[in-house]
Amino acid sequence: MRVHEAGRVLHTEFDGEGDLGADEVLPYPAIALDADTARRVRQGQRPQLRFEGRALLLDPAGRLAAVAEAADGRLQLLRVWPESSED
Repeated sequence: MRVHEAGRVLHTEFDGEGDLGADEVLPYPAIALDADTARRVRQGQRPQLRFEGRALLLDPAGRLAAVAEAADGRLQLLRVWPESSED
Protein backbone atom coordinates (compact mmCIF):
# COMPACT_ATOMS: atom_id res chain seq x y z
CA MET A 1 0.00 0.00 0.00
CA ARG A 2 1.30 3.45 -0.84
CA VAL A 3 -0.03 6.51 0.93
CA HIS A 4 -0.56 9.62 -1.18
CA GLU A 5 -1.31 12.17 1.53
CA ALA A 6 0.15 12.80 4.98
CA GLY A 7 -1.98 12.75 8.07
CA ARG A 8 -5.21 10.88 7.54
CA VAL A 9 -4.94 8.52 4.59
CA LEU A 10 -7.25 9.63 1.80
CA HIS A 11 -5.98 7.71 -1.21
CA THR A 12 -4.08 4.43 -1.27
CA GLU A 13 -2.96 1.78 -3.72
CA PHE A 14 -3.11 -1.85 -2.61
CA ASP A 15 -0.93 -4.53 -4.17
CA GLY A 16 -3.45 -7.24 -3.32
CA GLU A 17 -1.31 -8.86 -0.63
CA GLY A 18 -2.50 -9.41 2.91
CA ASP A 19 -5.95 -9.55 4.37
CA LEU A 20 -6.47 -5.95 5.48
CA GLY A 21 -8.82 -4.08 3.14
CA ALA A 22 -9.05 -0.36 2.42
CA ASP A 23 -12.21 -0.07 4.50
CA GLU A 24 -10.26 -1.33 7.53
CA VAL A 25 -7.26 0.97 7.06
CA LEU A 26 -8.50 4.35 5.85
CA PRO A 27 -10.11 5.64 9.08
CA TYR A 28 -6.86 5.62 11.05
CA PRO A 29 -4.34 8.44 11.48
CA ALA A 30 -0.90 7.97 9.92
CA ILE A 31 2.37 8.29 11.84
CA ALA A 32 5.55 8.88 9.81
CA LEU A 33 8.56 6.91 11.04
CA ASP A 34 12.23 7.54 10.37
CA ALA A 35 14.06 4.88 8.32
CA ASP A 36 15.64 3.12 11.31
CA THR A 37 12.38 2.90 13.25
CA ALA A 38 10.50 1.66 10.17
CA ARG A 39 13.13 -1.06 9.67
CA ARG A 40 12.77 -2.20 13.28
CA VAL A 41 8.96 -2.16 13.08
CA ARG A 42 9.15 -4.34 9.97
CA GLN A 43 11.18 -6.79 12.05
CA GLY A 44 8.37 -6.92 14.61
CA GLN A 45 9.87 -4.58 17.20
CA ARG A 46 7.46 -2.18 18.90
CA PRO A 47 8.47 1.47 18.57
CA GLN A 48 8.39 3.98 21.43
CA LEU A 49 5.36 6.00 20.30
CA ARG A 50 2.58 7.72 22.23
CA PHE A 51 -0.92 7.60 20.80
CA GLU A 52 -4.25 6.00 21.64
CA GLY A 53 -6.28 3.74 19.37
CA ARG A 54 -5.14 2.44 16.01
CA ALA A 55 -2.67 4.12 13.65
CA LEU A 56 -0.88 3.45 10.38
CA LEU A 57 2.92 3.41 10.75
CA LEU A 58 4.57 4.67 7.57
CA ASP A 59 8.15 4.52 6.39
CA PRO A 60 9.85 7.70 5.05
CA ALA A 61 8.63 6.88 1.51
CA GLY A 62 5.01 6.77 2.70
CA ARG A 63 4.71 2.99 2.48
CA LEU A 64 2.75 1.17 5.15
CA ALA A 65 5.08 -0.60 7.59
CA ALA A 66 2.45 -1.65 10.13
CA VAL A 67 -0.93 -1.08 11.67
CA ALA A 68 -0.57 -0.59 15.41
CA GLU A 69 -2.93 -0.21 18.34
CA ALA A 70 -2.12 1.54 21.60
CA ALA A 71 -4.17 1.37 24.78
CA ASP A 72 -3.28 2.01 28.41
CA GLY A 73 0.33 2.79 27.48
CA ARG A 74 0.86 -0.51 25.64
CA LEU A 75 1.48 -0.72 21.90
CA GLN A 76 0.68 -3.78 19.83
CA LEU A 77 1.56 -4.34 16.18
CA LEU A 78 -1.61 -5.73 14.60
CA ARG A 79 -0.19 -6.29 11.10
CA VAL A 80 3.35 -5.80 9.82
CA TRP A 81 4.43 -5.49 6.19
CA PRO A 82 8.02 -6.63 5.61
CA GLU A 83 10.54 -4.67 3.56
CA SER A 84 9.50 -4.78 -0.09
CA SER A 85 11.83 -6.11 -2.77
CA GLU A 86 11.62 -2.67 -4.46
CA ASP A 87 13.72 -1.07 -1.67
